[in-house]
Amino acid sequence: MTLDQYYMLAQIIASIAVVGSLLFLGFEMRRNYKQTRLANWEAVVDRFNALWSRTTTNFDFAEILARGRQSYVGLTDAE
Repeated sequence: MTLDQYYMLAQIIASIAVVGSLLFLGFEMRRNYKQTRLANWEAVVDRFNALWSRTTTNFDFAEILARGRQSYVGLTDAE
């Protein structure tokens, strides 16, 4: 092989490596996006569970919440 053929072979290998690294980058970005969405949902569920645990332990709050679901207009300003 001549030096020119080695040069062309190196260019082909480099091009394949660039395409491979771009594909890997796209895969990692997609995985990171999914992890971020999952962390968001975990935070939402944690907040909902905290609210629900307050509702089940505080009967006054649970009563206000139940009345508010039935008729929002029937609640007082303080409630």
